[in-house]
Amino acid sequence: MSTFQNVLSAFAAIVTAFFVIILPATNNSKAVGIGVIPAILLSWQFWLLAAFFFVLFFAASRIAHKVLKAVLFWVPVTAISVLGLSYVAFLGYVLLQFRHS
Repeated sequence: MSTFQNVLSAFAAIVTAFFVIILPATNNSKAVGIGVIPAILLSWQFWLLAAFFFVLFFAASRIAHKVLKAVLFWVPVTAISVLGLSYVAFLGYVLLQFRHS
C-alpha cells in the first residue's frame, strides 16, 4: 500500500503543480494552445512546485490517525488524480476529433 500511496502522491503533485502554473497563465489571455504544455513541463518552477506538493502529500500519507489521513490525504489526492485523468482524457478526445475532421 505504501508504494501505491507514493505513486498517487507523485501523480497528484504533478497534476497540482501543472494546474497551479497554467491557471494564472490563462487568466488574461484569449487562447492558450496545447504547445504550452511542454514548456510548463520543462520549467524549473513546475518541478519545484511538484516537489513541494509531493512532500505535503507524502507527509499526509504517513499520518496514523485514520480520519485525519482520509481528510488530508485520500480525499485531495483522489480528487486531484481524477481531475488530472479527466484532463488527459479530454485532450485525447479533442485530438482524436480534430484528426478525423
